[in-house]
Amino acid sequence: MKLGKRKAPEKPSRESGQVEQESKRQKKDSQSQSNNSNKRKLAFEDQENCSEPPTKKLKPMSNTKTNNLRKSAPVKKLSVRPLASSVEKQNTKNGTNDKELWGKIESAVGAILNKTRCDIGSEEIYKSVEDLILLKHSSDLYTFVQQKLESDLDKKQLEILNYLQGSNGQMQLFSGQSDFLKYMENSWIEFCETLNYIRNVFLKLDRGWANTTSSVRPLWEMGTDIYRTKIMGQNIILQRMLTSLNNTLHIYREGNSISIPLVQTLIRSFITLNIYEKFEEYYLNFVRQYRQEEVLKRFFSSQSTFDISEFLAYVYRVYQFELADISEAVLFGRSKKDIEKILDTEVLTKNYECILQWGFLQLMDLPAETQIQQTRMYYRYFKKNIRKLDSLNAKFGEYIKVFGALIVENTPENEMIGKLIEFYGKINNVWENGFSKNKHFHYQIKGGFEHVLNLKEIKMGELLAKFVDGRLRTGVKMTAEEIEALLDKAIELFKYINGKDVFEAFYRKDLAKRLLLNKTSSVDLERSMISKLKEECGGGYTSKFEGMFKDMDLSRDILEEFKTHAQSVHKNMDLNVSVLTTGNWPPFNQIELKLPESLAEYQELFKQWYGTKYHGRKLFWQNSLGHVILRVNWFGPGNTKKKEFILSLLQNSIMYCFERTGSLNFNEIKQIVGTEEKELKRGLWSLSCGKLRILTKEPKGSEIGEEDVFTWNEKFRHKMYRIPANAIQITETAEENDKVKKEIAQDRQYQIDAAVVRVMKTRKQLAHANLMSELITQCKFPLKNAEVKKRIESLIDRDYLERDKKDPNVYIYLA
Repeated sequence: MKLGKRKAPEKPSRESGQVEQESKRQKKDSQSQSNNSNKRKLAFEDQENCSEPPTKKLKPMSNTKTNNLRKSAPVKKLSVRPLASSVEKQNTKNGTNDKELWGKIESAVGAILNKTRCDIGSEEIYKSVEDLILLKHSSDLYTFVQQKLESDLDKKQLEILNYLQGSNGQMQLFSGQSDFLKYMENSWIEFCETLNYIRNVFLKLDRGWANTTSSVRPLWEMGTDIYRTKIMGQNIILQRMLTSLNNTLHIYREGNSISIPLVQTLIRSFITLNIYEKFEEYYLNFVRQYRQEEVLKRFFSSQSTFDISEFLAYVYRVYQFELADISEAVLFGRSKKDIEKILDTEVLTKNYECILQWGFLQLMDLPAETQIQQTRMYYRYFKKNIRKLDSLNAKFGEYIKVFGALIVENTPENEMIGKLIEFYGKINNVWENGFSKNKHFHYQIKGGFEHVLNLKEIKMGELLAKFVDGRLRTGVKMTAEEIEALLDKAIELFKYINGKDVFEAFYRKDLAKRLLLNKTSSVDLERSMISKLKEECGGGYTSKFEGMFKDMDLSRDILEEFKTHAQSVHKNMDLNVSVLTTGNWPPFNQIELKLPESLAEYQELFKQWYGTKYHGRKLFWQNSLGHVILRVNWFGPGNTKKKEFILSLLQNSIMYCFERTGSLNFNEIKQIVGTEEKELKRGLWSLSCGKLRILTKEPKGSEIGEEDVFTWNEKFRHKMYRIPANAIQITETAEENDKVKKEIAQDRQYQIDAAVVRVMKTRKQLAHANLMSELITQCKFPLKNAEVKKRIESLIDRDYLERDKKDPNVYIYLA
């Protein structure tokens, strides 16, 4: 770098000194810039020595003193002009010019496009490109590359068209889809390799000028645009590509193997060239038409041929293939949502009614091992459409009501509760594992079973109580865990029964028999059942049950004290007595009975002791629930095996009649036993006509007559030593059943009366419709309008209420 400077005066002014400092600073900057070959060198000269107009003027710094000096000293001016670049100097030194640089670049690009060897080294080529860029030929280089690519792709276009043309100039209609696709794959791969080589050669152009100039695009985008225009812009090539790709995927859809990498490469090229939307439109239209025709043909042509299991398996395969095997694996996740919408519409939405009407019943009848899995799929497909899910919900509730009603109507009473528990378990399992515990479906379960279990209001509570009684009695061949699980299921049904007072009445009666006759299988299970009922209905519902257990516990303590007293009076007796509180236990049938002398003596002894210990209490002996263990030492000649019989007090009294005689008629037995005829016939029938025929009857028959003669059965045989023969005590009679139902009806009347008085006392005056609404919320059993009106009339007659004189439907409470 050279620095030219005019000769200064002997006494330079401050202004000129400042100019010199500025020049030195510029010189230092220019020296640092000369180290960079890409920076241009600057030379400073006086304006008088410059042949070109100045490109830049530097104004001197000024202050007050400087302004005074301007009048005496001339203004010093500097100008800046570019020096010759290093490239120009180097080319001049080496004797090269622009033409030689272009020749090297053209030779290199031609070798890349023709895939031949280039004699020029890579470093020299890169240097030539860099020199041309420094010589401001960036735009010419960019145009050069563009023209070369266009020319090369014009040739490629003709090659592809010739490949597709037959000998007669018409399009070939061959089926070799993979050959054409392989050809196009190679074409695309070769182009990408070529474009990458060119980008490497012109890297400085691509990352520099092309990247900073807004009017041009990077080389990769420019190249792919040319490919899209020259190759994919030809409708013949594009349509053949779309058809071949779609046909290849369809071959894969039908179970045949294809080259997945080949299809992936071509799909990736579509994405790169921004023409994937054209393939997507073509492919989606095909999938839509194909799946619509296939599903209608295979499944919905006739209801008789529809199979829900086969259909669900088909839907699973279709979704798995189209969304996972094609969209995810081949199409790189593109079009997945659109394909899913098409499948939802064509496979499911358009056929929801048939799927629901034809398939739901089949689904509910499937075996348990496959039902849940397919129900889960069924629910998932319906969940895609909220409105259709509501239809499935309604169908679910309808199914519960219809099939539950069939169980109630067509099943024997002794099997009904078991069938309903099984049905409830099935429905609950479907809801939990198939319908994902959808709360709206649970509402259908609740409404459905409330409908089913109250079709026979009073009967259902009775049957459920008997079912529980059968599982808590002795002799059930089940483990405690199995019984506990069954009780839990029974409680689930109990929740839906409106007449819980019916269950309470029959359960209390059966519990009393189990406790008093020692027929309960487990006290722990009994208490567990009561705790479940208490949790469901509250402590008031189970207070009597708990009182019964309390009486049994107190009776054991009382009995221990009595046995101690009996031993003190030299009476060693094997006697068990249960003292019951009247309010806790259900009413029992009173039976007049003449007990054998030994039993009568024990009974009188306990009565005297109890009266002495507890003054003011009165005992009533319940002979109908007492039982005796009777030991028989001899039946007859040749039959001397000893047996023990568990008998009711009535049966025991009948057996004592044959202690001294072998044969008695009906009237003789009646006179000895001293009970009513009806009860005596039940006792004699159990001993002579049941499974255990300890007595024989003449004439033979299943009914007991007054002329019948009963004889001790000397040929009686049984494998057991202790034989329970008191089944008549556990078995419920028709009279007992009717009595319980009458008690239920009477209790309900009392509850209605109390509820009416309670409401009217608060409201003072109320219309009949409003009164009914209040009663429904307060009573725990279903109300009938006719029954309520009867109770209201009864209260009017007893001066609790009166009708309004202006409106007879309005009631007024009388204080």
